[in-house]
Amino acid sequence: MSKFGTVHIDAALTQVSVGYRNAGFIAERVFPVVPVGKQSDKYFVSGKEIFRVRDDRRAAGAEARESRWTLSNDTFFCSGHALKDYVPREDQVNADPQLDLLTDTTEVLTDQVLLAEEAALVTALAAGATAASQATTHWDDDDVDPFAIIETQKLVIAKKIGKMPNVLAVSAPVASALKLNANVRQLVTGAGSVAAALVTMAQIAAYLEVDEVVVGNAVYDTVNEGQNASLNFVWGEYGLLFYRPPNPGRKTTSLGYTFQWNGAFGGDQAQFVNRYYWQPNLADVVEVHKYYDQKLVDTGAGILFTDCLT
Repeated sequence: MSKFGTVHIDAALTQVSVGYRNAGFIAERVFPVVPVGKQSDKYFVSGKEIFRVRDDRRAAGAEARESRWTLSNDTFFCSGHALKDYVPREDQVNADPQLDLLTDTTEVLTDQVLLAEEAALVTALAAGATAASQATTHWDDDDVDPFAIIETQKLVIAKKIGKMPNVLAVSAPVASALKLNANVRQLVTGAGSVAAALVTMAQIAAYLEVDEVVVGNAVYDTVNEGQNASLNFVWGEYGLLFYRPPNPGRKTTSLGYTFQWNGAFGGDQAQFVNRYYWQPNLADVVEVHKYYDQKLVDTGAGILFTDCLT
């Protein structure tokens, strides 16, 4: 019996096959990527003395008043993440031309590594890592005005970091709830009865005065391996309002960064594939590797909205 089940189909169609690919990974749009040359290192963290109003009055002939600012540091460690699978040589030889088992295996493993990265970020945020969370907002209830709630929390974040949040991340179901909410439709289009399909994330972003609304469409299997698949959205019922810098850099705050070690085995690839022949199994082994650390940089730079759906 082939490890992959059926690898030969009588008169297989050349233009049709059934497969699944995940879509809508947004983890690295929430925590921007910072390429690093070492697996672990430190980065500087400035204090918030820049926001303190100092008495800077100076009389003629007097010295200027002294002001101070502080500097500390924090660390990151890019943990290794990798998955592998065996592709028996017999299956490769016997497979129909429509199949490319090595390529297909690489794509499956790559998606699984990215899915794990997505799920890890959601888990960290849901564990209460942001400065505050707002529960039971129920944005799919027409008696609730999601925009008013978000606008209030924009000010909460601004008072913590001195910058207005500029990104809203939501799960696909929460995005649909926003489009269906009568208050949102009324504010965006001027007509609460307009079809939800006419409301776009770009319109919502413009009304909220944020750079963009990103939607997490990725799904995951919620049951144990071997059971019939039961899929749900990785981002569940969450919404996340946060500040993300246009470009990661010095003296720039952010809710978080993805420190990504690109040179683990030479080269500069963020995610790389290792392939070799394994004699005991008479199979080619495909491994997909990635090294990263999803680091919360400033918990005050984001608010997590939980239970956004009834």
